[in-house]
Amino acid sequence: MISRRFVVLLMVSALCFTQLWATEGENGVNWHKNLDRAIELAKEKSAPLLIRFWTELSDPLRKVDSNSWANKQLITLSKKFVCVSVKVAHSKGKLASYRIKNLPTTVIFDSGQNELVRFINFTKAEDLIEAMMLVPGDYSEVKDSLPIIKKDKKNLKALMDIAYFYATNRSPGLSNEYFSRALKTKEAKKDPELKGQITFSLGANHLKMGNFKKALKIFNKASNKLKDTKYTEMILLGLLQTQLKLGKIKQAQATYKRIQSQFPNSKTLQVAAAAMKRAGENVGSSR
Repeated sequence: MISRRFVVLLMVSALCFTQLWATEGENGVNWHKNLDRAIELAKEKSAPLLIRFWTELSDPLRKVDSNSWANKQLITLSKKFVCVSVKVAHSKGKLASYRIKNLPTTVIFDSGQNELVRFINFTKAEDLIEAMMLVPGDYSEVKDSLPIIKKDKKNLKALMDIAYFYATNRSPGLSNEYFSRALKTKEAKKDPELKGQITFSLGANHLKMGNFKKALKIFNKASNKLKDTKYTEMILLGLLQTQLKLGKIKQAQATYKRIQSQFPNSKTLQVAAAAMKRAGENVGSSR
């Protein structure tokens, strides 16, 4: 006997291949048409959710829009998402709750329906691909934190859990969005150790992304204000590494002396010394 669950799975599979325009699905993206079911499925699978709000378009515009979604790399990336196509004429009540003012609009959420990125009007495939690549395909690690942060946007534990989740899943930009929110909480403002932890993480993420000027600003400020926390030596190391990346050798030498003075027997000093040694060939061109 065919189980009820198997029948439901067959129905879901059929929905994934329904048409987007007159012939949705022919471009390769598996579009659901039922928004509520897609939201449930994203939660069940701990998968990110991609919602496409659209309306009837003239043939030329339809072709331009379809070309983006027909991109092979985009189609491959879409497999980690639950994708749903919402035709506004059929779902006008959804516009207000999702703050849709222009069409078409594409919105990407985590599995708990926390918005990650929004594209308004026609979007190039390259821009969609760049955003989709940074979104993890499995949110099961933070499945308990996502609904908490949906209800309580200032919940420190949930913010930190999600921030570290994105950091370990190579999404430093998304990670910093949550670290920045965590830094604004009452707990972080009152606790120097926590502030040091979050500030170091923010700077480290910017360093990973190559945002050296932003990292420099964060580490500089923190090194002057957070002089006596267990994260101070890491902040100084981040500052030194950023200064070296920017070619600011004299500043890096001064930071190295601070580490040497404050943390003479630390592993941080060893790492700093190795970084200075690697940069030694370029010391002559100091700024």
